[in-house]
Amino acid sequence: MKKIIILLSAIMLNSTIGLSQTQSVDTTDINKNIATDSLKVEYQNDKKSNTEVPEKKDEGFIKQICLEFIIIGLFVALVAVVAIFLISWKKQKKKSTERERLFEDFTNKFNVFQSKIEKLELAQSRFEEKNIKMEEAIADCKKTLIISDFISEESVEKLIKSVKKLYADAISNGEFYNMSNTPGDLSVYELVLVNDTNATFTVYAAAEKRVVARPGNLEGCEADIMQGGKSLQTIKPGEACEIGGKWKVITSLKVRIE
Repeated sequence: MKKIIILLSAIMLNSTIGLSQTQSVDTTDINKNIATDSLKVEYQNDKKSNTEVPEKKDEGFIKQICLEFIIIGLFVALVAVVAIFLISWKKQKKKSTERERLFEDFTNKFNVFQSKIEKLELAQSRFEEKNIKMEEAIADCKKTLIISDFISEESVEKLIKSVKKLYADAISNGEFYNMSNTPGDLSVYELVLVNDTNATFTVYAAAEKRVVARPGNLEGCEADIMQGGKSLQTIKPGEACEIGGKWKVITSLKVRIE
């Protein structure tokens, strides 16, 4: 009986030892499997991270290159705009200079043309004056011819002689000086008496050349003197009156030297 109990105890002990060894083996295998799985996971993660980092680096490099190209493009566009602006400005400046030159030429030509028009207008006015004088002279000739048909030459001579004339050398302060009944070498004015105290006066015909040479002799008259003038024209005779025994200017004589 005692031997049987010892034998059973031995069998139970062996069973317990075998079970514990089996459990330890299983636990070891499980740990090995867990370690293997964790290594696989880490390897995959490392591989994945190693794959993602270059991709991110490549993506950043591409973005940087694109940004640089954009900046270069913008700079080139800015340079092109500036160049176009400068070329346009130079062309505009050249056109403006050309316009100014054309305007100046036009202004000069216009001034010359206007000057010619003024000269033509002046010549026309002189021609009209001469035409009027010619018409007046023709009318006087016609009157003379009509009168001559009724009046003899002797009557005409008597009529001319009956017209009283006076001559003066100068006018000063509105008064005639060196009056005489006959013209002298220094006589400048000729007075034709209307009556005993009134007269009209003009430049003495024989003194016209002296007056043209020395216009200062026309003191007391309204004279329109043109530079280089060679002839004297009477625009309007003057009027004189005898006051207190002296002949004085009532209306100034108007003449032109041209």
